[in-house]
Amino acid sequence: MMEFWSQMGNGILGLGPPAQKKHDIAGRPMPPPIIQQMSGTQDSDKDALTKKFAFMARKSAAELQLGGYVPGSIEGKMRITPSLSPKQYMLGIKSIRIGNSFDDAQELVVFAPNAKHHHVPALLDTGSPCIMMPNNNENEGLQFNPYEQYQNRMEPWKKMFITVEGIDQGLEISYDDLLVEHHTFLDAAWGTSIRPCVMPVSWNMEPPHQTPIVLGAVFFRAFNVLFDNARASETTPPTIGIAKQNRKYDPLGISDNQAVGKGPDGDPVHRVFVQHNPIKVTHGVESVGVANPNGHQFFTQMAVGSPPQHMRVVVDTGSPLFGLFVNSGSFSDYEKGVANVPHRRPPPLEHSKVATQQQASTSGAPPSTTRNGGASRGRHGSVSDVRGSARKNMNSLVKVLPIVGVVVLVALLLFVKYRRNVMMYIYYSTKPDLPYR
Repeated sequence: MMEFWSQMGNGILGLGPPAQKKHDIAGRPMPPPIIQQMSGTQDSDKDALTKKFAFMARKSAAELQLGGYVPGSIEGKMRITPSLSPKQYMLGIKSIRIGNSFDDAQELVVFAPNAKHHHVPALLDTGSPCIMMPNNNENEGLQFNPYEQYQNRMEPWKKMFITVEGIDQGLEISYDDLLVEHHTFLDAAWGTSIRPCVMPVSWNMEPPHQTPIVLGAVFFRAFNVLFDNARASETTPPTIGIAKQNRKYDPLGISDNQAVGKGPDGDPVHRVFVQHNPIKVTHGVESVGVANPNGHQFFTQMAVGSPPQHMRVVVDTGSPLFGLFVNSGSFSDYEKGVANVPHRRPPPLEHSKVATQQQASTSGAPPSTTRNGGASRGRHGSVSDVRGSARKNMNSLVKVLPIVGVVVLVALLLFVKYRRNVMMYIYYSTKPDLPYR
């Protein structure tokens, strides 16, 4: 995971509950979570941020609201319930259904008559990609395997309905909000790369613990979720609020970066832009996408140090840790284009590039984006020549083998015409359980 994050960004912004982790694996005390440090005491500073934050997402961007939530970002009422644990943001799920309406939807979580619990714990985790379901019967607490029930459903469906313990209104997620791109060979062969982001939990808990449901990145496309740590402690769990998003509300864009508003009680709320698009890192002569292009990860940019250095960090409600990848030599090595450095620093977001250019023009120094422009264009030009030569060779091969080209074309047309039947036959014959990535 550390290697993955070091390629994706500069570190992690953990917003988990303060009581989650007190010591590292060696028993040494951990620093206080950043959720505690960004807030003043309630009595000493009335203008300080409270220990609350909210998170909401769209398919192309997201917004972190520090100090509470913006009333205009939700529809209706923010429904509040305590977390099941003081160490995690955890809900109790009583029901998950998929169908076109609640009444005719298929239930995926069917409790056994002798079940000790009539809810399944669910983690709210922005660091996870999908909605993840247990791939077991919860130590005989359920009659069926929830993920297997989902996989075996044959009829199309338009909505997912989730019932949460302690919240008087069901949560409704549209099929479209769950769709993400996938890039497996089998997807390409079937002619589709878009599927709901629903996958199995990759671990099983031993009795008496339950394997949790995970409400990952796609869950936040439908709701604005409030995480309230104002009264949380090692014995008192944080409070969780869930409200339907107001679709007319515009999350902050990259040019805005940050804005200050007010919460429902008049408290200041800092709106922070969160990156949700593919991130490109230039390495050698190619631009390599090192961020997940499927909308599975959230990044925000922080200014660290003096003078400030822009760091892109993963926003993760499943962890209380704030950490940055630091290597004194890696930054200079990255600028020189040296391969295999411990950390390849992603470029700053666009608004930071503009600021850098403005600072350079003020000081009289040339902007870094034009420093090696000619050499960069030359390298990319040679790559284009190679690709053009490859295309010419392929065209020549097709001309030499026209019969093969005709056969392939006919086969492709037949597959396009009957692909649905072929896909359904293969799927229900083999029932592949492919991991998402």
